[in-house]
Amino acid sequence: VPALSATDLTGNPVDLLAAAGDQATVVVFLSFDCPVSNSYAAKLNELSRAYVGRGVKVLGVVPTDDPVE
Repeated sequence: VPALSATDLTGNPVDLLAAAGDQATVVVFLSFDCPVSNSYAAKLNELSRAYVGRGVKVLGVVPTDDPVE
C-alpha cells in the first residue's frame, strides 16, 4: 500500500500507515452531520480501548474540507 496521509482535527499531518495497528487496523468513515454516524462514536471508542492491547487500532476518517469548529 502506498503511503497514506491525512490531517487530524488540529490540522497536523498524520501518516496513516504509521498509525496502523500491529495486528489489524479498522478504518471507519464518519460524518459530523449524520446523526447515525455520530451515534457510533461511543461504541467505536469502546472498541478502540478494548482492542488496543491486542494490536488493533480504530481510525475514524471524516472526509470533508470543512474546518472543525
